[in-house]
Amino acid sequence: MTKQNGNVLIVDDTPENLRVLGELLESDGYEIRVATNGLHCLNIVRSTPIDLILLDIMMPSLDGYEVCRQLKKDESTKQIPIIFLTSLNSSESEAKGLQLGAVDYITKPFSLALVRVRVANHLELYYARRLLQEHNEHLETLVTKRSNQLVEAHHHLKTQSSAMYDYLQIIYKSLWAPGEGLIEQARSVINSLDKHPKEQAVLVERYKQSEEQLLQTTNNALIMAETNHWWGQYDAQPVIISSMIQNIIAKMDNAAKAKSLVWENNAMSSNVVAGDLDLLTQAVSTIFQAAIILAQSASTLRLSSRLEGQILILEIIFTRQTTSNKAMYTLFQTTNAIHPSEAGRELGLALPLAVKIITILDGKVAIELVEPDTGRIEIQLPAYQKSTSRLLKKPVAFSTTLTIPRIACAMLRNCTGF
Repeated sequence: MTKQNGNVLIVDDTPENLRVLGELLESDGYEIRVATNGLHCLNIVRSTPIDLILLDIMMPSLDGYEVCRQLKKDESTKQIPIIFLTSLNSSESEAKGLQLGAVDYITKPFSLALVRVRVANHLELYYARRLLQEHNEHLETLVTKRSNQLVEAHHHLKTQSSAMYDYLQIIYKSLWAPGEGLIEQARSVINSLDKHPKEQAVLVERYKQSEEQLLQTTNNALIMAETNHWWGQYDAQPVIISSMIQNIIAKMDNAAKAKSLVWENNAMSSNVVAGDLDLLTQAVSTIFQAAIILAQSASTLRLSSRLEGQILILEIIFTRQTTSNKAMYTLFQTTNAIHPSEAGRELGLALPLAVKIITILDGKVAIELVEPDTGRIEIQLPAYQKSTSRLLKKPVAFSTTLTIPRIACAMLRNCTGF
């Protein structure tokens, strides 16, 4: 007989039966456990892995039928095959056992050859059922995983398609918008050089503004596309937050003065965050621009920072315009589409790009109403730790590197002829 594997429990109140069956099946390679009563059987099954049970029917206190009934009621044991051992040679007793969930009957006195064959056959069926169940569970897991991936991919494609349409609209309007587009501005300049020399300077200035908007839009679209490859692939660098903020505020001085806004900068000079200097500067600049757009004219923009554990909180408190609508509360909840608010329309791609950059740098940005006329923008960024950087050993101050790619600038200037 070929050696087998499996844990077999023999339950009988007659020691001689336990010895004979135990020696027989142990010689075939099975791990054998024995119980002399029903309660002992239940305790073993609930504490030890069992693959098949040979169960005597006629036992005192708790007979085989009741033991079988309890095992089949338990989710953790109901799949174990049970072969009844009995001296009752009647179809009624056999039917009762099968109705309770037993898989077979062996009558006493035992035919050892029959015991061997039936034990081997039922263990083989049991292993096959268990293997099939495991395969089915694995397939269900795979199907669920693939279904979720398909749903996510479909949503991603829809979002990308919608975002692409928005991006193209912005670029199209920057080029062709009646009275404002770059092409029409350039044509106006060219057509008026000889006819209206007094208006020449005004038209050239309008053209330069339109060109700058187009270059910035193109820059944002290029960076937005490139960020799809950045997730988890950048080296965190130390950035002194106060130096960066001072430079951003100075850069936006004209925009703030146009609305008679005053910056109250209380950001801590010792704060250092982990990130990419140029990307972080671009994102925070856009968020500051949004605050300027949302703020009431002749009010104060209060800027502060604090450290909470390993997170730096940068906060902007502003008096909001009475015309601000509910859309402002979702201003930073998207990274793919143009936001349907004044700030969203004015900042275009720069706004979703800022959110995406902050997210890539393991940060968060949110806006809320703290009082009926007061808004709060909160930027969360990871504080710098030496272990987070493999590139730099000391913090670096803000640099004024241009964010618009030189190649994009050159191409656009060559195309326009200026």
